[in-house]
Amino acid sequence: MIVSQDLLKLIGPLKLDGASPHCNNLVHQLSAKSAAYGKSDAALATLVPMFVEMCAVLDTYDNSDGFYELAAARLEQYLAEIRTISPGVFLSQSDFITSVIPEFFLRIFRAQVAALPNLIATGQKDIAIEISFDTRVKGLFAPRLQRVDVAVGYSSSLQVGDEPSKDLFIPIVAAEAKTYFDKNMITGVEYSARSFKRTFPYCLYLAIGEFADFDLSALSYASGEIDEIYILRRQKRSEWRRTGKANAIAPEIIREIARLASARFARSAEMRTSLHDRLALGKLIANH
Repeated sequence: MIVSQDLLKLIGPLKLDGASPHCNNLVHQLSAKSAAYGKSDAALATLVPMFVEMCAVLDTYDNSDGFYELAAARLEQYLAEIRTISPGVFLSQSDFITSVIPEFFLRIFRAQVAALPNLIATGQKDIAIEISFDTRVKGLFAPRLQRVDVAVGYSSSLQVGDEPSKDLFIPIVAAEAKTYFDKNMITGVEYSARSFKRTFPYCLYLAIGEFADFDLSALSYASGEIDEIYILRRQKRSEWRRTGKANAIAPEIIREIARLASARFARSAEMRTSLHDRLALGKLIANH
């Protein structure tokens, strides 16, 4: 189909290795393997150019207030258009709209670490959070993997005995990025964060969503392992459903997430001081 081929040419150069969950989804929707193939042409003809415009902003990240305002506006427009034209077109199982937020932040993080050659931004990454060693297992060790929506970190390897080395990923920043978080989802993220922090205690672990969908008065996660829960629209999902009006995505929240992550990236190459030096400060864990 000519329309599909033209759109594929438009978005093909935008695919990022390991960091394009939504771009990959668009490519899939344009293929004959998609359940929406044929009936999604009109929707994709509108959405793909908007996605390209959003990427053009994100891929020229400059950490200015103007950038965050424009990025938030492009994200707002794109999500609004998806919700306007996509009902009945894309299956919920395709994760079409839920893949937008992860790619949005992956592109920002990728731009932030572009000058740090050892750091990699990746999406839907299976990360080894625990490793069991056993002489009866091929390779002598068996990792327990956990998948996260967004991760930035170092790619490394581990070799035991004469077996070939195994790839390992050491996250500096990890995030679960969703359309909304309900009570069960937040509980799942808290479990994931707790598992991560046991192995990667200095990994910044965030939850990022458009809406909150849990009782704000009854739940507190300040004592948990999630470093922060960000709600981009500062709104409950129930209110949006009741009124049909969504608050605008807040550029200042995007800015805070980006700058918090950037500070963590910058520190990732610093060597930790020795316990001897920390003892002189009287603090053995913090500010090292």
